[in-house]
Amino acid sequence: MKAHLGVFGIMVLAMGIFASPLVASAQTHQQVVSTSAGTLKVGVSTDPSSPKSGETSKLKIDFLNPQTNSIQEHIDYTVIVTNGGSAVFGPIPLTHTSHGSATIPIQFKDGENIVVIDVQGILFRPIPSEKATLSVTLGDKPAQPKEEPKTAEKPAEQKPKLAPQTDDKKSKDSKSKAAKEKLDKKDPKKDKDKKKDTKKKTAKPKKTEKA
Repeated sequence: MKAHLGVFGIMVLAMGIFASPLVASAQTHQQVVSTSAGTLKVGVSTDPSSPKSGETSKLKIDFLNPQTNSIQEHIDYTVIVTNGGSAVFGPIPLTHTSHGSATIPIQFKDGENIVVIDVQGILFRPIPSEKATLSVTLGDKPAQPKEEPKTAEKPAEQKPKLAPQTDDKKSKDSKSKAAKEKLDKKDPKKDKDKKKDTKKKTAKPKKTEKA
């Protein structure tokens, strides 16, 4: 009886030793993201935790079961890291990890490094591509372009106001108006001559008496 208890205790202890790192590692990631279809979670951390540009750092990747939050074994994946649209690392060919974890040496660059992990197989079975995307930023984020100060708009030019007419000008205008009216009036002598002419034209000729 004691022998059976001893064997059982050893088995429990061994299971605890192997299982505890798997569960603990799922809780020490700097970033955890889901794949595009949600089949897996991917936990990522760097060593050192604050990488420096030009120095080799370790990118640690754990593939996690989303239901148990423990490491999922036997994963087929690829990795690519870009910065500003240019490749920093990879893409690596399709790679298999039996332990469900991977450590990759990378030299990150200043700015935002985009890490794309593409999962294509689980437990020796191919699956449609599922991607997990995250970023590792070194230094300050690229400064946004400063807005140019707006130049003050010039005030609209005001048209000079016309000065009000003075009494002298008003009197001149009224005189010129009166003179024009006089010129427009008809000459009475001409009217009388016209009337005489019209009378002569309209007068009938007298009948001549026969002898």
